Amino acid sequence: MAIRHCRVAGACGGQCGRASLRCLGMVWLRALEVPWLWGRGMVTGAPLLGVKGALVLRVMGAPLLGVKGAPVMGSKDAPLVEVKGVPVLGSIVAPVLRLGEALVRGSGGRAGCDTAPGDKASVHESGYMMAIFLTKDSRVLVQGMTGAEGARHTARMLAAGTDVVAGVTPGKGGTSVDFGERRVPVFGTVAEAMAETGADVSVVFVPPRFAGAAVEEAAEAEMPLCVVITEGVPVHDTVRFLAKARRTRIIGPNCPGLISPGQASAGIVPADITGHGRIGLVSKSGTLTYQLMYELRDLGFSTAVGIGGDPVIGTTHIDCLRAFEEDPATDAIVMIGEIGGDAEERAAAFVEANVTKPVVAYVAGFTAPEGKTMGHAGAIVSGSSGTAQAKKSALEAAGVKVGRTPSETARLMRSVLARPTREAS
Repeated sequence: MAIRHCRVAGACGGQCGRASLRCLGMVWLRALEVPWLWGRGMVTGAPLLGVKGALVLRVMGAPLLGVKGAPVMGSKDAPLVEVKGVPVLGSIVAPVLRLGEALVRGSGGRAGCDTAPGDKASVHESGYMMAIFLTKDSRVLVQGMTGAEGARHTARMLAAGTDVVAGVTPGKGGTSVDFGERRVPVFGTVAEAMAETGADVSVVFVPPRFAGAAVEEAAEAEMPLCVVITEGVPVHDTVRFLAKARRTRIIGPNCPGLISPGQASAGIVPADITGHGRIGLVSKSGTLTYQLMYELRDLGFSTAVGIGGDPVIGTTHIDCLRAFEEDPATDAIVMIGEIGGDAEERAAAFVEANVTKPVVAYVAGFTAPEGKTMGHAGAIVSGSSGTAQAKKSALEAAGVKVGRTPSETARLMRSVLARPTREAS
């Protein structure tokens, strides 16, 4: 069984099921403790390495280490994990994946997590910049790059430092588009672009009628991350491509995308309204994302993710909360929700049970009339269900401070960061 290298390199939060060696690099394996691997496709709770009798590390249900007949790390079927050139797994003298300041790398491929520190960037103790889902090492392709919106925002992403390596437009393969001094090749299919450029993030700027097929193509090519900017995608199209995205994280549709300031941008989030910092942001609303980023621009953000406001979306508040909780470069989290549905209530329950970092929230729609859709298709109140007040109450019961305006929410974040621990409202 060959071990596949994951282009997301742990940024998926363990949800992709690729069982990458680089994902292992996001986990400390200690000989004197009983560590656990998280992530679908791995045996959660199974002791790993350096623990007596630890013969049960499995990937996608198949034995990997210490079991007769299973491929051994370092063999032709399983790339060796090295720390500064020193074999790690199976070594008596090196039983851990991370030693001191060393970076974990999979042999034969580019490291996904070894970003060089920047002047203002938060840097993990092992010497590389952290973020969720998107880093400066991400290799981005743009589906619909040759269209007006795709070209305009590709130029902005490049200006933000994003490594845009390809565009995809059916029928235009073999051409290229110039963005100043940068020439970006165009391919006819996502699979071809990935094979030629190593792209691991797709940003979709495709009209609603064709967006579903574009995302399905990315999912079938097993693109690790697909950011769907398009607004007005039919819900049944969204349901269909989400069902096919078993190895692809979908953000959106109808979202502004995400940005890790100082590293990369995938979408339409302005790169000049804030800097790199240690706050994580997850939001249903694009414009409110921008406002909170600007309000807290002096503190800065590790990553800001706009998940979209459609009734059916891919990545959720909970997915982002989990990733921010696990990100060493994120100290606090801002969550922006809105009326309609129960996503915020479910997020509140997750925060109460799983999140130790301070969380503040804003829920848009306190003055929304009952039964009227407000902005996003999913923003509608029916009776007492989905009201801003109900969501505020659920969040505050979980210990989350909730502002009634974006400015008040920013003030709450400042006050929370001034305290050593998060206090219940």
